[in-house]
Amino acid sequence: MTIKYLAYFAAFLSVAPIFSIIFVREAILRQRQFVIQALARALSTPPAPVAAPSLFASQVAAGQIPALPPATPPTARQIDALASFEIVKFKYFLDKSDGPEGRSNRSRDFRIWQWVVTAVPLAVILFLLYFFVIFCIARRMWTGATLDGVSWIGPGAGVQWIIAAGFAGSQLNMLSNLFRAVNNFDLSPSTFIESMIDILLGVVVGVVVYYCAVIVAPVSSALDVSKLTALNVDWGAYGTFGIKAGFLFLIAFAFVTGYYPDVVKRNVVRAVKLNNYKLEDDTIFNKFEITPVEIVDGIDSTIRKRLEDFHIFSIQNLATANPLMLYVETPYGVYQTLDWVAQAQLISVFGPRRIEALWTFGVRTIFDLERVALDDRYKNANLRRYIAEMLVFDDAKKADIRSDPDGFLRAVAGAILDAPHTRRLRQIVMILAARIGHDFDRLPTA
Repeated sequence: MTIKYLAYFAAFLSVAPIFSIIFVREAILRQRQFVIQALARALSTPPAPVAAPSLFASQVAAGQIPALPPATPPTARQIDALASFEIVKFKYFLDKSDGPEGRSNRSRDFRIWQWVVTAVPLAVILFLLYFFVIFCIARRMWTGATLDGVSWIGPGAGVQWIIAAGFAGSQLNMLSNLFRAVNNFDLSPSTFIESMIDILLGVVVGVVVYYCAVIVAPVSSALDVSKLTALNVDWGAYGTFGIKAGFLFLIAFAFVTGYYPDVVKRNVVRAVKLNNYKLEDDTIFNKFEITPVEIVDGIDSTIRKRLEDFHIFSIQNLATANPLMLYVETPYGVYQTLDWVAQAQLISVFGPRRIEALWTFGVRTIFDLERVALDDRYKNANLRRYIAEMLVFDDAKKADIRSDPDGFLRAVAGAILDAPHTRRLRQIVMILAARIGHDFDRLPTA
């Protein structure tokens, strides 16, 4: 094997991830455009008529329950006014023409030259680091060196391992971020620049820490940092392959630096204590906790991991998410995503402790609360009193609520149901309800 073939191999490894990510982006774009078009057809298709009258219609005819307004399928104008659906279409139906701006109401996709200008610096950095690491490994193999403390961690060889570890961690971080970006369809040319900065940070910080350790403590060729006792590591001990424990720690640190560059930057700034830099108040963080999305019925750790690719890490993120966007970008059904978001909106308002009590009365979503509190068709004095008391933990305040539980519940529900994300979700639910019609409100009569 010659230097030329090593360069070819390094060049392939440096450009293959970039081209693969751009290719996958275009494939995902076409697949999701098809899903959006299918959803538009499903919303605009009128429901088929039902031959037998439903139990609901029979009860309305007998005067047993009040009649509802006649159900009509959503019109094209109503679908066009569906803000959540328009946001989805605006994100995925891109204008790829080369004409001047302003001729299309679609969002403009990135041009080829923009991808090239930002991808070339990243490819160059990847090529140099790949070539350096492969060359160092190949040179050790050609000389017949074995994995021991002398030949692999000899004079000048330590920094090679630090660079390789930092580069390995930064590569895994880059591939993870690029996959998340393309899966969430927010990959842009600036993503390549951010990846390049993270790679350089992971490598440079690892090298700087390595040489600082060498300068601070008198060390041998195997980096015997025996004076660094604050880390509670037996720095002078040798492992299986004759490698000092202190050097293994620096290799692990370089890898972590490459994989978590943002964490390293934040902690370095906090440790340096720069002038006029405002630090976070840790006591405030201890008082508030993020509610995990697993509390939502139907979401487990596997689904949570998938939702994290779309920047959904907590109940608040899920409560404000666009359910139609989740349907398009994930393998989950539209009614499933609607139910998750409706559950999250109720949990984000009342918290997990009250939700467990509300579930005993079948109140799982924000719209269940709306029906119980504001819809007189489901009015029940005892039910509303029970729910009103569940929302308050203070016994003294519960006594005040008992004087007018109906008014208290209606006031609370009215206050939280006017939130913009709740109104957007209600619009989607009403469009789908109109698409289904009232014929299926109850089971048909015998």
